[in-house]
Amino acid sequence: MQAVSSQWRLPMVLSTALLASLVPQCLATPECPGMPVCSGHGDCEKTTGICWCEAGYGGTDCSSETPLFLEVTSIKAPELQDMLGRYRLDGMYLYEVTDPHSGVGIDPLPSQVKFVHFDHASSGWAVSKFNSSCIDDICFFAYAPDTKIPPPKGYVYGGPILHVYYKQLLFDDADLDPTMRRGYHMTFSYTPDPNVLGVSDLSEYNGRYVLQPRYTHMVNKKYAIMPIDLKNPGKKWVATGLLGDPRKRKIIVSAVDPSENRYMPPRGPWMPEELEFALKPACANHVGNLACLHLEPQCMMGDTDGDWVRKCCRDTCHSCQESRLSCPLPKVNNLVAAMMHAKLNRLNLPGLDKALERSQNSTASETPKPRSSAGVGAKGQQLSLEETYF
Repeated sequence: MQAVSSQWRLPMVLSTALLASLVPQCLATPECPGMPVCSGHGDCEKTTGICWCEAGYGGTDCSSETPLFLEVTSIKAPELQDMLGRYRLDGMYLYEVTDPHSGVGIDPLPSQVKFVHFDHASSGWAVSKFNSSCIDDICFFAYAPDTKIPPPKGYVYGGPILHVYYKQLLFDDADLDPTMRRGYHMTFSYTPDPNVLGVSDLSEYNGRYVLQPRYTHMVNKKYAIMPIDLKNPGKKWVATGLLGDPRKRKIIVSAVDPSENRYMPPRGPWMPEELEFALKPACANHVGNLACLHLEPQCMMGDTDGDWVRKCCRDTCHSCQESRLSCPLPKVNNLVAAMMHAKLNRLNLPGLDKALERSQNSTASETPKPRSSAGVGAKGQQLSLEETYF
């Protein structure tokens, strides 16, 4: 066989070297932002370099605090006046609709907007979608009060006769990959039972879901504010309600977020504009509403007392811009406990003694009424931050 001339061999070597230099660039794994990764408040999607943030944090690196509460301040429709008021932040898992090549969120079809969420009215986790054939648009339900992550099994479905699904329904990605953080990605896997008749095939819910924020009305619990896609920027948020007879979850207004925050609804414009829907960020008091009412005179002070009071009584002082982690006191509901903690930790907070003295001298008839609805339950009882934040 005739040997190949060296004049042809050199270009082949150069071409191989060039290809070898390009391969790492093409196959390089994107890195998630933040130091530590995702600022310690999220989970890194290794294939895309996207940080998925825990509830209460946002931004591309999960370093920004997002409000634990929202307040709807305006809605024009007379039949929707019960939308007004405080909404609390809950966890929700939204069905992933992403570009198969880049992994970036894209616009879902209406039938693809599905979500796993905590239903406060029933104290459990529900699997829902808009315009479903299920009662209250809840197609699966598991009773699990006071939980932050949906249970893997124990769900009922169907209606009006309910059936128990005997297999595991939800699988956390952390079960398969121990390097992933638990509670961020769930896979829904349902297999129809041939012995159960008269139930529509619910396999359409199968797929992967990712943690997203959802705000629920604190009193009537039938309204919610949530995203319906994973785009960034251009994420679409909606305010929804269980309306009609039979009740179905309907989109009332919507807005698109032009920023890259991804975890906080925009101020607007909310469409349709004629409904004049408006909301604003809200917050809770760190040391309890009653304690902060006695500390309220110090909110406007420019000294060190005014500084810590604004940090610990953010709702009363209208200082929600302060970090919710900045208060030097623990989460307590009375001034005595706060003062004891301050003395044990040698915190110099003289204004605390004055507030305690004022509260001891006041009578029940003189006790001021709370001006804000934050931290007030459905029956009017005072709630601590732990009770109002799911």
